[in-house]
Parts: sequence; structure tokens; C-alpha cells
Amino acid sequence: MANITDIKARIKSINDTRQITKAMELISVSKVKRAQERYDQNLLYFKSLIKSISNLLANADCVECGEDYFELRPEGKTAYIVISSDKGLAGGYNHNVLNMAYDIISKNPDRKIITFGKTAAEFFKRNKMEVEAEYLSIGNPTLKDARSIAYDIMDDYLKEEIREAVIIFTDMDEKSNQEPMCFEVLPLDRTQFSQAEKFSSTLMYDPSPDVVLEALISQYVVGMVFSILLHASVSEHKARMTAMQSATRNADEMLDKLHIEYNRARQERITNELQEIVSGSTGGN
Repeated sequence: MANITDIKARIKSINDTRQITKAMELISVSKVKRAQERYDQNLLYFKSLIKSISNLLANADCVECGEDYFELRPEGKTAYIVISSDKGLAGGYNHNVLNMAYDIISKNPDRKIITFGKTAAEFFKRNKMEVEAEYLSIGNPTLKDARSIAYDIMDDYLKEEIREAVIIFTDMDEKSNQEPMCFEVLPLDRTQFSQAEKFSSTLMYDPSPDVVLEALISQYVVGMVFSILLHASVSEHKARMTAMQSATRNADEMLDKLHIEYNRARQERITNELQEIVSGSTGGN
């Protein structure tokens, strides 16, 4: 016969765990909503920057404006910015993006690795790969983080210390399907700036198109990095929400089975006690 005390202890333990996973699920739902709102707000600003740069390139009297930012150099280091989470309990979120990053980065010895998230930094250190810069708290990315990394890679790129910069992160489509993705930040792709309005006359910029474009491109790269950080944050919170939903559902299934087992054991004990009473009564007669 199953031990009723052991079953009750297991039910209590699983129920306590279920309360934790349910609370974490609700917290993740709230964080997903806030992160999505921040991403949508930044996207509006980002799109306006793309339009402004497109108009300048198409209408200003400047043949080689911003040419340095569009040049892919044949040699030099590649800067890899890898985005993970600071915490676990997010299903395959960290596992998938870090495996992809390792496959890409390990093939290129001429590299500079920058990590966002504690998990990524620890992963590369375990694999004996030097990390040149670490950023934490990716669950709540800030514009300060985006500026710091964007200005660093732009400075390295213009000094020709790196030939390109790419970000490896977790992409999420409209159906919430998540896949690791490698996106090139620098050099810029001219096809990204095809939204120009062609004006009948040349636009005049003060102090000059070059200076204005320099400022716009700086803000564009910052906005791009920040947008990707926010996108990765939404993906992380959704992955954790899904993982906690699954854990809560599994706990419910286990509790249902244990309650059935408990009721059977209790019924079996009652039946045995009745049999003992009946046997004792018969023996006494």
C-alpha cells in the first residue's frame, strides 16, 4: 500500500513549486508587455531616422557622404556582440543562441567578443574564448548600454581596428517563434535607406550634409543596437513565460495523479481497517 504521509508530502512539495512557477509566469507576462511597449516606441523613432538618412543621401549635394560607414574592408577583426540573458529558466533561449554564436565565432580567430548577459560571458570563458567587454541586466536594457556599445564599435570601425560588427541574438516573429539570428550592424547596408522622397531641388543642410549625416548615422547605430536589445529582451521574457507555463502545467498534471493515488491509498486503508474490525468482531463471537 502506498504511504499516505509520503504522498501528502509530495503533494505539498509540488504545490509549493507550482505556486513559484505560476508567480514567475505572471511576472514574465508583465515584463513582456513592458518590453514590447518599449520596443514599439523605439521602432517609431528608428524608422524616422531611416527616412531622414534616406532623404539626405538621395537629395543632398554630397556624392560621398558617410562613405566610411558603408565600406566593407577585406581584412581586420570582426566584433561579435552576443546577447543572452542574466538568468536561466527560459527554456532553450540561451542554449540555442550560444550554440549558434560558438559555431560562428570559433571559425574566426581574428575576433573581438562583446557579451550582453551573464550567461554569455560565462559560456565563452568556459570555452577559453576571451571576452573584451561584458554588459549585464539585459532583461531590462537601457539606452546607456546601447550608446556605450554603439559608440565603441563605431569608433573601432572608423579607426579600422575592426572590419565589421555583427550582433547574434534571438529573433522572434509575429507568431512568437524564436530563432537565433546573426545581424550585421557595420558596415551599413545602402539598401536599408531606400525610403527616400525625391525632391525637385537639392536640399541644403547646415552646417553641411556630412556633419548632419554623421550625427544621424550615430543615432541610427545606437537606435539599431537598442532596438535589438529590446527585441532580445521581449524574446527572453516570452521564452521564460512559456517555460513557466509548461512547468505549471506539468505540476498540475502531477498533482492530479498524486490526488488520485492519495484517494486510492486512503480508500485502501479505510477498507483494510473495516476488514480488521469485521474480522475482530467475527473472532470474538
